[in-house]
Amino acid sequence: MNTPLSSATLSRGALVLHVLVVSLLGALCLGFMVASRLPAAAPQSDARVYARLALGVSEFAVFGRYRDAEHAPTPAMDVAPLYPWFVAQLLKHDAPLRDSLRCAVARHPGEALPCPQAFDTLVHVQSALLVLTLTLLWATAYVWTARPLAAWAAWLVALAAGIVPEYAPVVLTESLTLPLGGVFTLALALLLKRRRAIGCLLVAGLALGLLALTRPSFGYLLLATVALGALLLLLPRWRRHALALLMMGVMAAAVTTPWLVRNQLQFDRLALSGGDYGGRSLLQRLAYNDMTWTEFGAAFIYWLPDWGDTLARSILPPSAYVRLGWDDPRAFYRQGVARMRADMQAGEVKSEVDTLLRDEVLSHPVRHARATLALAWRGIFIGKSWGFVGWLCAAVLLWRGWRARDFDYWLLCLPALFLCLFQAAVSVSIPRYNLMLLPLLSLAMGVQIERLFRRGRRHRAG
Repeated sequence: MNTPLSSATLSRGALVLHVLVVSLLGALCLGFMVASRLPAAAPQSDARVYARLALGVSEFAVFGRYRDAEHAPTPAMDVAPLYPWFVAQLLKHDAPLRDSLRCAVARHPGEALPCPQAFDTLVHVQSALLVLTLTLLWATAYVWTARPLAAWAAWLVALAAGIVPEYAPVVLTESLTLPLGGVFTLALALLLKRRRAIGCLLVAGLALGLLALTRPSFGYLLLATVALGALLLLLPRWRRHALALLMMGVMAAAVTTPWLVRNQLQFDRLALSGGDYGGRSLLQRLAYNDMTWTEFGAAFIYWLPDWGDTLARSILPPSAYVRLGWDDPRAFYRQGVARMRADMQAGEVKSEVDTLLRDEVLSHPVRHARATLALAWRGIFIGKSWGFVGWLCAAVLLWRGWRARDFDYWLLCLPALFLCLFQAAVSVSIPRYNLMLLPLLSLAMGVQIERLFRRGRRHRAG
């Protein structure tokens, strides 16, 4: 997998020019793609939660869910703080945006109350962050291959996926997790390919810490990094790698420490997040543990992107797949939503994570692991069929690396794969949770496109 610096390697000046061009083209293309979609609308579902938290910070300097202009919110820790804080900074400098979100969160879902729709600042700033995401993706592919053609191919296929512009007009964490994930992946690529250890580890640790402050699942990646480093420290031949992991983990932990201290002082909990949010997400996920072995096998057909459900209906009996969908009243998803709503109405402690882990996960580990594998399969296909093609290309890189005993690409994929499995274990696992795969799959497709181009050029020359 190691690619030596070839004659195609760019000089420093040419590299700067390429980065400027890719950033400019990214801004133009992304601006056009965002403008061609429906304009930003009032936040719904999870976006309402982030909007209320952002208003709590901007209006009262309290991290809690905004209720109205007269009452300060109750402090909370159920959601990671960085994205609401980011939106709050925009609200402080844009009164029309603040008024739009105030009206939106005051309106009940489905209510026809007219509200202003002044979301331009949010869309423009988030678009700039998403342009940065694409530029970082180009840089990662170039670092990995040392070939500009492969980097441009990876950039183009990422743009063609249509995933990135979806998050410019919405109040969701992806506008931060995508660029921060891009920084993290680029730092790992530099570490694996160029062996620039100290600087790359510190940057990767910084990005990981900020990611943990954006989505709680990254906090578990941080814990896994530190745990793996501590384990490898016991093996003499792996101590250098253990120290590298621990250095990255310590940097990430330093970034998260102020928030941990706040939660310890205010809630007596040394954790990045808490409350009933995670428990109710897990409660919704646990419905899938009722999956039979027949449904487990059918899931790998039914959950293929775009055409899997059609294929399953043509070759399988309805009993094998009917509970795998979204809309049927018998579906696992509907059962999980019903359990979650019943829990919310009852206001009981059934949604406590510790209770659910003890009673429904640890007591049935095989069932939970089986459903986790199937849900991880559903979650890996970001961009639907685009993700399917990306995984075919990634499989080629993984196989070639395995045969050559070169595991660099395996290591580059490892954090995203860990997150995919973790999120399948604690949530209903939708592709949006796994966008860390975007640079990895784009890189794999860029490598294959560049190889096909070189093979075609050699064939014409012959």
